[in-house]
Amino acid sequence: MTFRLSTRSLGRLEGVHPDMAETVKRAIELTKIDFGVTCGLRTVDEQKRLVASGRSQTMNSKHIPQEDGMSHAVDLVAYVDG
Repeated sequence: MTFRLSTRSLGRLEGVHPDMAETVKRAIELTKIDFGVTCGLRTVDEQKRLVASGRSQTMNSKHIPQEDGMSHAVDLVAYVDG
């Protein structure tokens, strides 16, 4: 079975470095376990809130724009048994 990224997951790849986004798109074609993108690019304010709430450990996250203005990280979730 071949899986596809949902419109929501594709939208969450906006602002992610193109090489990383293409890697995620290729991975969904090869995987035996379906997955989705939960997070790509984050603003500094979003990252600050995540750190303050304990949901992230660092302000040095690759999710916030790097020197090239893009995120160099994505968070994925596996869909196992629905």
